[in-house]
Amino acid sequence: MADKIWLCKVAYLGDIFNKLNKLNLFLQGRNSNILFSHDKIQAFKKNLNIWNTNNKKTLDMFPALDEYLSNNDSVNVDLIMLDVKRHLISLAEYFDKYFSKDIPDNIENFDWIRNPFNVEIADSMLT
Repeated sequence: MADKIWLCKVAYLGDIFNKLNKLNLFLQGRNSNILFSHDKIQAFKKNLNIWNTNNKKTLDMFPALDEYLSNNDSVNVDLIMLDVKRHLISLAEYFDKYFSKDIPDNIENFDWIRNPFNVEIADSMLT
Protein backbone atom coordinates (compact mmCIF):
# COMPACT_ATOMS: atom_id res chain seq x y z
CA MET A 1 0.00 0.00 0.00
CA ALA A 2 2.87 2.38 0.77
CA ASP A 3 4.14 1.93 -2.79
CA LYS A 4 0.79 3.00 -4.20
CA ILE A 5 0.76 6.15 -2.07
CA TRP A 6 4.32 6.88 -3.14
CA LEU A 7 3.35 6.43 -6.80
CA CYS A 8 0.42 8.80 -6.29
CA LYS A 9 2.80 11.42 -4.93
CA VAL A 10 5.14 10.90 -7.88
CA ALA A 11 2.23 11.27 -10.31
CA TYR A 12 1.15 14.48 -8.57
CA LEU A 13 4.69 15.87 -8.66
CA GLY A 14 4.89 15.07 -12.36
CA ASP A 15 1.67 17.01 -12.94
CA ILE A 16 2.66 20.02 -10.84
CA PHE A 17 6.12 20.19 -12.42
CA ASN A 18 4.46 20.07 -15.84
CA LYS A 19 2.35 23.08 -14.87
CA LEU A 20 5.40 24.91 -13.46
CA ASN A 21 7.35 24.18 -16.64
CA LYS A 22 4.53 25.65 -18.74
CA LEU A 23 4.54 28.76 -16.56
CA ASN A 24 8.31 28.98 -16.93
CA LEU A 25 8.04 28.84 -20.72
CA PHE A 26 5.38 31.58 -20.70
CA LEU A 27 7.68 33.83 -18.66
CA GLN A 28 10.55 33.49 -21.12
CA GLY A 29 10.91 34.70 -24.63
CA ARG A 30 11.38 37.68 -26.77
CA ASN A 31 7.95 39.24 -26.23
CA SER A 32 7.94 38.81 -22.46
CA ASN A 33 7.70 41.88 -20.24
CA ILE A 34 6.93 42.67 -16.60
CA LEU A 35 3.21 43.18 -17.24
CA PHE A 36 2.81 39.89 -19.11
CA SER A 37 4.85 38.05 -16.47
CA HIS A 38 2.85 39.64 -13.65
CA ASP A 39 -0.42 38.52 -15.25
CA LYS A 40 0.81 34.95 -15.77
CA ILE A 41 2.11 34.66 -12.19
CA GLN A 42 -1.11 36.09 -10.74
CA ALA A 43 -3.15 33.66 -12.84
CA PHE A 44 -1.05 30.74 -11.64
CA LYS A 45 -1.46 31.86 -8.03
CA LYS A 46 -5.23 32.01 -8.54
CA ASN A 47 -5.14 28.51 -10.05
CA LEU A 48 -3.28 27.27 -6.97
CA ASN A 49 -6.02 28.74 -4.82
CA ILE A 50 -8.78 27.19 -6.96
CA TRP A 51 -7.10 23.79 -6.92
CA ASN A 52 -6.64 24.01 -3.17
CA THR A 53 -10.25 24.95 -2.43
CA ASN A 54 -11.62 22.14 -4.59
CA ASN A 55 -14.11 20.43 -2.26
CA LYS A 56 -14.90 17.60 -4.62
CA LYS A 57 -13.00 14.36 -4.54
CA THR A 58 -11.82 14.85 -8.10
CA LEU A 59 -8.27 15.56 -9.10
CA ASP A 60 -8.89 16.07 -12.81
CA MET A 61 -6.62 19.14 -12.80
CA PHE A 62 -3.73 16.70 -12.31
CA PRO A 63 -4.19 14.19 -15.15
CA ALA A 64 -1.45 11.68 -14.27
CA LEU A 65 -2.58 11.48 -10.66
CA ASP A 66 -6.22 11.26 -11.68
CA GLU A 67 -5.48 8.44 -14.12
CA TYR A 68 -3.46 6.53 -11.54
CA LEU A 69 -6.21 6.89 -8.93
CA SER A 70 -8.89 5.78 -11.39
CA ASN A 71 -6.88 2.61 -12.13
CA ASN A 72 -6.18 1.85 -8.45
CA ASP A 73 -9.30 1.83 -6.32
CA SER A 74 -7.51 0.63 -3.18
CA VAL A 75 -5.75 3.98 -2.61
CA ASN A 76 -7.24 6.32 0.00
CA VAL A 77 -8.11 9.42 -2.04
CA ASP A 78 -8.65 11.54 1.09
CA LEU A 79 -5.08 10.94 2.21
CA ILE A 80 -3.72 11.90 -1.20
CA MET A 81 -5.91 15.00 -1.37
CA LEU A 82 -4.65 16.08 2.05
CA ASP A 83 -1.04 15.84 0.85
CA VAL A 84 -1.87 17.66 -2.38
CA LYS A 85 -3.65 20.48 -0.52
CA ARG A 86 -0.73 20.82 1.90
CA HIS A 87 1.70 21.08 -0.98
CA LEU A 88 -0.46 23.59 -2.85
CA ILE A 89 -0.63 25.80 0.26
CA SER A 90 3.14 25.77 0.66
CA LEU A 91 3.62 26.40 -3.06
CA ALA A 92 1.30 29.42 -2.90
CA GLU A 93 3.25 30.74 0.12
CA TYR A 94 6.50 30.41 -1.81
CA PHE A 95 5.01 32.23 -4.79
CA ASP A 96 3.89 35.05 -2.49
CA LYS A 97 7.32 35.16 -0.89
CA TYR A 98 9.34 35.20 -4.10
CA PHE A 99 7.19 37.24 -6.46
CA SER A 100 5.45 39.85 -4.33
CA LYS A 101 8.58 41.94 -3.70
CA ASP A 102 9.48 42.21 -7.38
CA ILE A 103 6.16 43.68 -8.49
CA PRO A 104 5.64 47.43 -8.19
CA ASP A 105 2.83 48.61 -5.95
CA ASN A 106 1.25 50.61 -8.75
CA ILE A 107 1.12 47.88 -11.41
CA GLU A 108 -2.57 48.65 -12.05
CA ASN A 109 -1.54 52.09 -13.36
CA PHE A 110 -0.05 50.34 -16.37
CA ASP A 111 -3.26 48.68 -17.53
CA TRP A 112 -3.42 51.14 -20.40
CA ILE A 113 -0.29 49.49 -21.84
CA ARG A 114 -1.91 46.04 -21.81
CA ASN A 115 -5.04 47.23 -23.61
CA PRO A 116 -5.22 50.95 -24.36
CA PHE A 117 -8.82 50.75 -25.58
CA ASN A 118 -10.23 49.17 -22.44
CA VAL A 119 -9.07 51.53 -19.67
CA GLU A 120 -10.83 54.43 -18.05
CA ILE A 121 -8.50 57.38 -17.73
CA ALA A 122 -8.54 59.12 -14.39
CA ASP A 123 -7.82 62.82 -14.15
CA SER A 124 -4.67 62.10 -12.14
CA MET A 125 -3.23 60.11 -15.03
CA LEU A 126 -3.53 63.04 -17.43
CA THR A 127 -1.16 65.33 -15.59
